Amino acid sequence: MGDYKVAMTEAEKEKIINESLPFIKYTAYRLSHRLPPQLSVEDLISVGIMGLLDALQRYTEG
Repeated sequence: MGDYKVAMTEAEKEKIINESLPFIKYTAYRLSHRLPPQLSVEDLISVGIMGLLDALQRYTEG
């Protein structure tokens, strides 16, 4: 009974991203000191956001 997921709206995704952005930035800055200088902090933040979006998509699909 009712074993289904409703797709997350863009507004909900944006809210989660905005709430998670400080942690993503914190993690990116911490990692940037341990990685080669070719990887910029902005690149790490972008990858973090992409990973979060992928996780949100998988969560709503399953």
